[in-house]
Amino acid sequence: MEFYLARAGQARAEAEAATLAHVRERCLRSEAAWIVMAERAQHSETMKAAERAGLRVACEVYADRTYDDNGMLTSRQMEGSVIHDPQQSVDQTLSMIREGFIPTVGGSKLPVDAATICVHGDNPASVATARALRTALAAHGIAVAPFAKPVSD
Repeated sequence: MEFYLARAGQARAEAEAATLAHVRERCLRSEAAWIVMAERAQHSETMKAAERAGLRVACEVYADRTYDDNGMLTSRQMEGSVIHDPQQSVDQTLSMIREGFIPTVGGSKLPVDAATICVHGDNPASVATARALRTALAAHGIAVAPFAKPVSD
C-alpha cells in the first residue's frame, strides 16, 4: 500500500510543478488512480487480517449504485450513478451474485464474491427495489438470511 501512496504523492508533486494544463490534468488523473489502488490494497489487507484473526468476512455489493472500472462506486455527481429502476438493480445484483461479476459503467466485468447486498434508503426507489430483489432472489433459489445470528443479552 505504501508503494501506491508514494506514487500518488509523486504524481501530485508533478502536477503541482507542471506548467501545462494538460500535463497537470494527466498527473492528477494518475494520482487518483494510485490512490484507488492504495484503497484496494488496504481493503484486501484488512479483509485478510480479519480472516487471519478468525473473523467472518463478507463482501457487500450495492444493488442501486453503479461501479467504475476500478471497482469503486461511481461518484454521485455523475449522472446515472444511482440506479432508480428496480429492474436494473435486480439485473445488476443477479449478475454479481450468479455470475460473480460486477458490471461497470465502462463495460468491464470485475470479479466479485458477493455475500451481502445493500440498498440505499435515500433512494426514492429503495422500497420497490428491495421488494423486487427479494422476489427475484427467491425465484432464483438464492437464500436471504442474516449475516450473523443476533446476540442476545
